Amino acid sequence: MFNISDISVSLSFNGFFLFIGIVLIALAVYYFYKNTIPEIDTKLKIFLSIVRFLALSVILFFIFEPLVHYKVKNEIKPKSLIFFDNSSSIVAKDSSQKRELLNTMYEQFKEKFNGDVDFLTFGKDVNKIETYGLKLNESNTDLQKVFKYVASINGNINSITIISDGIITEGANPINSAVKMGIPVNTIALGDTTTETDAYISKIFTNEYLYTKTSADVEITVNNNNLNNQPAKINLFEDGRMIGTKEIVLSPEGINKVSFNYIPTKTGDVKLTSSISGINNEKNKANNSFIKFIKVLDSKINVTIVSSLPTSDVSFIKSSLLQNENYNVKLIQQAGNNFITNSDYNKIIDSTDIFVLISFPSSNTQAELLNKIVSKIENGKPVLFVMSEGTDFNKLKLLENNLPFSVKSFSSSKIYVQAYVNDNNSALIGSNNPLFNDTWNNLPPVLRNSGEFLSKPESQILLKAKVANSITDMPLVLTKSLGKKRAVAILASEIWRWKLNSVKESETVFDGFLSETIKWLNIVAEQKQLRVKTAKQVYGKGETVEFIASAYDEAFNPLDNADIKIIAKSGNNEFETVTESLGNGLYQATLSIPQTGYFTFNASGNYKGKSIGTDKGKFSIGEIDLEKINLKQNRDLLLSLSGNTGGRFYESKNFNNLIDYLNIQLINADKVIYTDNEIKLWNLEVILLIIILIFALEWVIRKKSGLL
Repeated sequence: MFNISDISVSLSFNGFFLFIGIVLIALAVYYFYKNTIPEIDTKLKIFLSIVRFLALSVILFFIFEPLVHYKVKNEIKPKSLIFFDNSSSIVAKDSSQKRELLNTMYEQFKEKFNGDVDFLTFGKDVNKIETYGLKLNESNTDLQKVFKYVASINGNINSITIISDGIITEGANPINSAVKMGIPVNTIALGDTTTETDAYISKIFTNEYLYTKTSADVEITVNNNNLNNQPAKINLFEDGRMIGTKEIVLSPEGINKVSFNYIPTKTGDVKLTSSISGINNEKNKANNSFIKFIKVLDSKINVTIVSSLPTSDVSFIKSSLLQNENYNVKLIQQAGNNFITNSDYNKIIDSTDIFVLISFPSSNTQAELLNKIVSKIENGKPVLFVMSEGTDFNKLKLLENNLPFSVKSFSSSKIYVQAYVNDNNSALIGSNNPLFNDTWNNLPPVLRNSGEFLSKPESQILLKAKVANSITDMPLVLTKSLGKKRAVAILASEIWRWKLNSVKESETVFDGFLSETIKWLNIVAEQKQLRVKTAKQVYGKGETVEFIASAYDEAFNPLDNADIKIIAKSGNNEFETVTESLGNGLYQATLSIPQTGYFTFNASGNYKGKSIGTDKGKFSIGEIDLEKINLKQNRDLLLSLSGNTGGRFYESKNFNNLIDYLNIQLINADKVIYTDNEIKLWNLEVILLIIILIFALEWVIRKKSGLL
């Protein structure tokens, strides 16, 4: 039902001029028909005058571009959304009774609810009951999906009802999303409210990235209900291999933290599994293990500092890098024609991941050493270059293609300059932190060669040089990222001064800059033309595995229409799928695997018959039933959802009271929406037709009357 109201007309020009124009038209028509040849009847004169006046006035009126404005009143009937928890935790206990109760609720809502209503289920996704059914078998519960669904639909949503045990196994806490909706959320509590005798592992905590042959702490969180002072055994496995076992006594407070010392033995995705055993009288054993996937990198990052002079810059940079336990820092220090090193520099160079060149190359740098380092950098090894004292600019030409600047001229003279932040979006200099930004601009001066050094087109200037408080265009710190090659250049010496400033934050700036620089340079080692991963690494039984892939050419431009094949294996069983393109180098694929277990996958990609690389990974299906880790009703979440949104909380036995309440809320719940509309009269074809017909009528009458 709708009504039109508030009709008005506006003109593009002043209406006074329209009035004057109509008066002039009236006078002109009067003069035109005052005397006719031959003379005609007075009544006919008046009629023709009116016809002519109307036609010309309408034309004039539409020259003023009239707009008709009006409002449409639309009354939208309220709609209620009722969501049933479709996860397997609902029927983990007393399954037949729970199924019967939920079916009764569904039928009663359909029969007694007076308004427009949609019945839906939620678990991993939201589906309509009419098409999907109430199966109570989903392996994940994501309440956040309920509110994403509500946000995606239009209409007068009067209320949301959630029938659930409140146990979330996936997604974020939905409270904030529910409050932002501004719609009352009513909750009906299902599930067991009693605390059963149980012990379970709720978390495995360690760093997201670990390194082979490097010790790391793994902390296991063990929870228990009514099992205080009971002995238990906690086990930790790496891809099925026993790492260690610890015997504990379960805490009366209900939580234990158990730490293991773990040294990864292989790279890639590694599955850590922790289990608890040795407990009597436990009713739920489905939650006695927990899985976490971690990424293990190949040992530490090998950073090699190469210097032709033993300067303070070398000492400060080395000291800063050694603070990071993930860096294996080596120094190739030249003193005259000799090298100060405890091992063969050829072995160090061959194992280097990132080069830091300080005062290198110099006039006495041996050609063999220089050529070997240039060759490594040419082949993609990233580099941090510091233009310190003693740099030989003639020899530097061998490295210039791989650096972010070119040497136009150089000089024997030097000037002291201060840093000025030029790139406010660079994480390398902490520009996202206003405090760091100000600190950079107030650091002590450093020594820069007076020569002219030009930034390359593909480079980015992070810091410019400031001389006597005047900002110049001289680059001070630059970066370059092109294809698989990355480089950072500091065009100054005595940068150790940046760490000795009286401002406390300067030490953080110096160390943070070096740390972020090494991290940024190391990314190039991880770049691959083909990358494939699963949307998550732990799936429930029967859940569809989702793959996400990206493909690039040699210059790392996105590739569309690549052929990417994925094969998942567990034991002797193989499952194969191919990806579909999403555009801009992104791809997706799904794989339905009917069995549970621990799976590895291998992906291979081809573009126009040429290989673009391979990738691999791991995932688990159904090894842990997330829905059965904790079967106790999460009453607090359901109370919070209803209490924070203006809804009501009901026990499952009182669900009919909610139906009565919702029916009352439907009274006067129609939503009135006014929409503004306009009509451009001068664009209407029917108006043009009317004008033509008016002129045609006048012409016919004049013709029959014999008027000239």
